Amino acid sequence: MGDGNTDIRGTARGGLLRRLRFFAIAARRLFAVAAAAALALSAASFFGGDEARAQTRGERECHYRLFVKPRNVNAALNSCEKLFASGAARSGFWIAEYYNRIGAVSDALGHYQKAAAKGDAFSKYTLGMAHLRKRLGQKRDVEAALKYLRSAARGKYGRAQYIYGFLHDRGGKGIVDLDLKVAWELYQRAAENGDISALVKVGLVRLYEGATGECAPQPGVSEQTKSFRREWYANLRISCDMQKGEESLKKAAQMGDPLAQYELGRFYAATGKEADAARWLTSLLAHKRPLYEEVTDEAGSSLVFAPEKKKRVAAAQARAKKILAGLSDAAKSEAQTSGSFKEHWAAACEYSDHSWFYRCKK
Repeated sequence: MGDGNTDIRGTARGGLLRRLRFFAIAARRLFAVAAAAALALSAASFFGGDEARAQTRGERECHYRLFVKPRNVNAALNSCEKLFASGAARSGFWIAEYYNRIGAVSDALGHYQKAAAKGDAFSKYTLGMAHLRKRLGQKRDVEAALKYLRSAARGKYGRAQYIYGFLHDRGGKGIVDLDLKVAWELYQRAAENGDISALVKVGLVRLYEGATGECAPQPGVSEQTKSFRREWYANLRISCDMQKGEESLKKAAQMGDPLAQYELGRFYAATGKEADAARWLTSLLAHKRPLYEEVTDEAGSSLVFAPEKKKRVAAAQARAKKILAGLSDAAKSEAQTSGSFKEHWAAACEYSDHSWFYRCKK
């Protein structure tokens, strides 16, 4: 009798496992069909005349299938190639990114160039930096680099606008002439388009460094330094505007930038807004994610794991602890229960130009 029951249970268990395997296979096939249908719909909408929507859909689908859930990379590449051939330029950028990451430099360069020729700003920026930093097998060619960066900046790509502005900010080095007016205009445009570095730059200038207007208190900075910075901006007629400065820093802080969170918390603490200061400084202290940044110098920028930024964040966290120690217990208690840090990182995926690189890392 016992043996009979065992056989029955074994048979039932085997049947259940077979059904589960069947459903798993069916689900995978359904996902593949849905993904292919989505890409086909992108192409169809493009031919129907809605080019902008087709490009956006293609960007999302190609990125998802190549980087987020790369289950069948060959099929994803084929689908993205078809979408790219139909005119969705950003799809070509994703293909180039994939080849670049696996070390197929020649294929990557070819797709960057084709996508740039179709107007993709991300690809133009990448090629511009390649000519500046001698990447992708390219020799240093300042003229070609500036051509690509200038075109990407006109395409409303915030990262390109910030870097192009930075080059004018520093000037010389055989690249571009010093032109602070052009630099400031580009910084503002880059901030409007969501570049984190530009948001922080514009925010700090508006808070502390304007030549006129009411500037925010800046503890720990000498009057001589403040005077030098404000003189630097005097000819550009840049004035302090605490409201605009706060808004700019807040956007960068909401995107998860730890140094922006520190600057915003420090600003609120200096202006008596203890609850807001505690909230942002607590967010900074909760920052445990890998740190990546665009490392910028006179030759351009590159996205790297940034141990130096990690040191700066650690120093900012140490200063944040000292500021928090001087705030009221009520403000600190409210910050501990706000959950703001997690919410800020969730919002970052929807805002940052470079979210597909590092802002949405899990």
